[in-house]
Amino acid sequence: MIINFLRLILGFVEFEAKGGFPERFLNLCTVNGITLWQVQNDGVKVKACTSVKAYKNIKKSARNSGMKVKIVRKRGLPFFIKNNRARAGVLVGLSLVVFFLALSSCMLWNIEVIGNEKIKSEVLMESLSNNGVRIGVFKSKIDTIAIQNELLDEYKDLSWASINIFGTKAVLEVKENSEKPKMADDKIPMNIIAKKDGQIVLVEAHKGTNVVKEGDVVVKGDLLISGVTLNGDGSEKTIHATGKVFANTLTNINGECGVEVIGNVLKTSGNKYYLYALGGEIPLFLKCKGEKLYKGENLLKSTSGELPFGVKWEYLGEFQETEIELTENQTALLALFDCVKEKREKFKDECEVLKISYIKKFTDDKTQVKCKVSAKENIAEEKEIFVE
Repeated sequence: MIINFLRLILGFVEFEAKGGFPERFLNLCTVNGITLWQVQNDGVKVKACTSVKAYKNIKKSARNSGMKVKIVRKRGLPFFIKNNRARAGVLVGLSLVVFFLALSSCMLWNIEVIGNEKIKSEVLMESLSNNGVRIGVFKSKIDTIAIQNELLDEYKDLSWASINIFGTKAVLEVKENSEKPKMADDKIPMNIIAKKDGQIVLVEAHKGTNVVKEGDVVVKGDLLISGVTLNGDGSEKTIHATGKVFANTLTNINGECGVEVIGNVLKTSGNKYYLYALGGEIPLFLKCKGEKLYKGENLLKSTSGELPFGVKWEYLGEFQETEIELTENQTALLALFDCVKEKREKFKDECEVLKISYIKKFTDDKTQVKCKVSAKENIAEEKEIFVE
């Protein structure tokens, strides 16, 4: 196969010889060092292939054997170029395409991150870029072992990282550390008390003695599950009580907002555009003011993913601190937003919100929102038992 490829690169001719003694012609070619292949001899004429240089020396063998030779077909790169000199631009373009494809196969065209949950893919992609793994870089310049170790040193949440390169695509596969549950010190005696008022709907005592039952009404600080238990002989001992106690609760949350607030108003804005190719950016602007608010990109796509060519842009803006006078609806929304933030903080544990109601109160200088949140939540809270 390699020999045939070299013959196409150097060029060769197909010829036929007839009119004399074919066997003598073939013997003279061998004696004169002329290499022939694909030889066909029917006793009258000979068909064969030989190199361009050998064909120039074949006439002596033909003359001594009484044969007349003529070229049937010229094959190979030199003849192709000669026949297509008028299409030089096409040949140059074809050569550039072949060169580009060969070059691009040595570079990264796509990068993917898999296996992450807590750490954002954008953050890991930025770290890869800082370590030389970016679109357009030559694969031979990527030290995967060193980059993997760098990522593990940089992110303590990662327990394992591996960079694999498949063709023109790099895949970073990571494994994050699983959070170990906090183990309670069960040697410290504890009671379970109520952390807020409510009516008991469910008691799940794992250790300890139930003090309340379903339907009981309790207030903040009441004992729910006792850490004091009885031994078989009637004596008492203290343990670390554990369990959950769910109750229907009612929580008041208040929020307010003034009619006049100080805010940043967008004064001017603009865009910066870049031509993007193989990891490089060519700016299409002279000068733009303002801080970057967000950025975007529009890359060419193929069946295997995004290509490292396209347009990127940044949206810029300048803000000015201004006093803003709000409408009643706007103040009510901001006051309600304060209530929502407080609700998220108060009901971040095991909880099911059953009902929310609120009232609005408008004055000349502010708006107040009062919310009432009905919920079913775990009101159990541990409290240490101090033994004298």
